[in-house]
Amino acid sequence: MAVSLEARAPLLDHKLIDFVTRIPASLKLANGETKHILKRAVKDLVPAEILIRPKQGFGIPVQEWINQQLREQIRDVLSDGRTRQRGYLNPECLRVLLNEHERSRRDHSSALWALFMLELWHRQFLDGASLPSRRPEFNLVSDTV
Repeated sequence: MAVSLEARAPLLDHKLIDFVTRIPASLKLANGETKHILKRAVKDLVPAEILIRPKQGFGIPVQEWINQQLREQIRDVLSDGRTRQRGYLNPECLRVLLNEHERSRRDHSSALWALFMLELWHRQFLDGASLPSRRPEFNLVSDTV
C-alpha cells in the first residue's frame, strides 16, 4: 500500500464498495479493532490467528529483477537522452549508482527502481508515449523468500 500496490482484488468489486461505504463507522471500528464487521463476518471461515495478527508486508524480488531481467532496460532508460533532458537526475550520480550496483559494490535496488518507475511514469502520463509491449519474464516466486 505504501507504493499504491493494490493486491486485494476480491475486495474491489464495485457492488461491495457501494455497500461498504454505507456501513456506519461504528461497525467498521469497534473497541479499537479495525475491520470489525469484516472479521465478524468471516470468523467461522478464517482461523483466529490470522484474524488477530498484526498487519505484515510482503516482499517482491526487485533486486533480482534489476540485476537480471531488467538490467539492460533500466540502464537504457535511465541513460537515455530524454531522461537526461528532463533535468531531474544528475547524470554523474546516476552513472555511479548504476556502476556500483552492477559491480555489486552497493545495493541501489530501491533507488534504481524508484528512478526507473518515475521515468516510465513520466513517459506514459506526461509525454503521452506508449510503453513497449515487450515485457520481461519475471520470476514471481523468489528463491530468497
